[in-house]
Amino acid sequence: MLDMLLEPSKGSSCGQSGRLQIEPLPPVNHDDIDYEEFAKELYEPAPEVLAMTEAQVWCGLQATASVRCCGYVPLTESTRTR
Repeated sequence: MLDMLLEPSKGSSCGQSGRLQIEPLPPVNHDDIDYEEFAKELYEPAPEVLAMTEAQVWCGLQATASVRCCGYVPLTESTRTR
């Protein structure tokens, strides 16, 4: 019974190894394709977060997410909205 399942039937697209033969896709020349512009700005902070000071953001992270930081890392607007 198992031999019947492993043997390719006549007219099937399976080769000698029993694997399905798949033809590869032709190569794509991306220089010929006009793609739409894409912006990677996937995170938009909530207005409540933007209204917070840096200290409020860190205190909120420590209180709600148990985030702990040691050392000196200057927090700027660009690092706050990452």
